[in-house]
Amino acid sequence: MFNTDQDSSFNALVKDIKKLKITTFTNEKDTITPDQIKDLITKIHKESFVDLLQMKQGNQQFMVFLQKENNKPREFLGIVYSENNLFIVDLLGSIPVSSLPSLITGNIKMTGFNSLFTNITSQKQSKQKHGKRPSNQ
Repeated sequence: MFNTDQDSSFNALVKDIKKLKITTFTNEKDTITPDQIKDLITKIHKESFVDLLQMKQGNQQFMVFLQKENNKPREFLGIVYSENNLFIVDLLGSIPVSSLPSLITGNIKMTGFNSLFTNITSQKQSKQKHGKRPSNQ
């Protein structure tokens, strides 16, 4: 469903994913502070996650954490943070670690995911504008 371009790199990336949860926060009134992000990372470490990747691109910071079980990747937790937004990606299962840089920089085609995010953003903006959730007519 998400691999509308039939990209084999995408198929290899997602074949061992059992569950994916994406949570987004808009930081319109600076309610999410850098100290809160540091506190979040501390809590993530307390849950036996280890740092896997940190990267900065423009004003966004990317952090990926890994939790292992029986010496194998069990769960990945990703945080994308800027002064305007916070995205938390919780992935149960595994992805090839070597794919992470290509995923973050956009070298793996994710047209289906992009349309999903566009749809979520449009619904969120409509809800904020009209004070209610748009109907599916």
